[in-house]
Amino acid sequence: MTTFQLAQRVLSSTPLPQDPSTIPADLASVIVGAMNAGMARYHLNAPSGRKVTPVTAYIKPPRNYSSISLTQGSYDFTGINDLSADDIGDTLRVGNRSCPLGLGSKLREPWTGQTGTYQAVLFDDVVPVYSPIRRIEGSVIYDERYRLSYLSSLPLEEDEVLIPRRSNVPQYYSIEHLGDAIGGPVRAFVRVYPFPNEPATIRFSASLEPQQFSLQSISTPADVYVGTFDLEAFVIPLILSELAQTAAWNPSLDRALAIARGKEVEGYLRTYHEPTGSNISKVLTPAGY
Repeated sequence: MTTFQLAQRVLSSTPLPQDPSTIPADLASVIVGAMNAGMARYHLNAPSGRKVTPVTAYIKPPRNYSSISLTQGSYDFTGINDLSADDIGDTLRVGNRSCPLGLGSKLREPWTGQTGTYQAVLFDDVVPVYSPIRRIEGSVIYDERYRLSYLSSLPLEEDEVLIPRRSNVPQYYSIEHLGDAIGGPVRAFVRVYPFPNEPATIRFSASLEPQQFSLQSISTPADVYVGTFDLEAFVIPLILSELAQTAAWNPSLDRALAIARGKEVEGYLRTYHEPTGSNISKVLTPAGY
């Protein structure tokens, strides 16, 4: 379900128009507030297994470039024409300098070397994460052969005293929580060290922070980071119980019943036992994995 579809479901319990994009900002804020409150109540009461998502990514081999133009003090560069959204955060190695990529054809930090044209290698050492991850649960598995160890921060040039198990095969990972620092929808990076030198896969499970919506969320479709079953059984009743306490509620509907239903769902979640099988959201997993 998308945020737009979720907003439509919520609006069905109001006298407001069913198109979220046509609602006045003050009333839209009430809808968004109820959605956020309901999502927070679900996250606080749901068992931990229902707040974990698998992440699987493909690590590309290094790419060599012979003519990268860089300007001292500038974030901009030219000379790479095959960048994709998955390359954000990857490390461009220019000589002995490591330059993480930002959004689009920009470096994350300004180039401090001399203005000129350089040879460079782009290493796919980052998995961009678009959900608000709280922490990684269990192991990070690289290429189905190696279990990576966690580092609170990756070593700098002068700190590289760690010995990998095999040259150019990552042994460590770290998590970079970005917030809005880099721009775009990416919320965090999972970065591996040292640089991978061959194509591989990486997978792990991660627990999520409760998703928070904005006014833009209800008019522009985006994925909701909760499985369809949990949305129908738990999240929507909790949202409606919050909405029933506002002036946006449809007066022809039973307000007390909606509020009581929310409390009932909370009590059920607190005693809920995880079923066998896989009912974990796979929103972060690419198709085919």
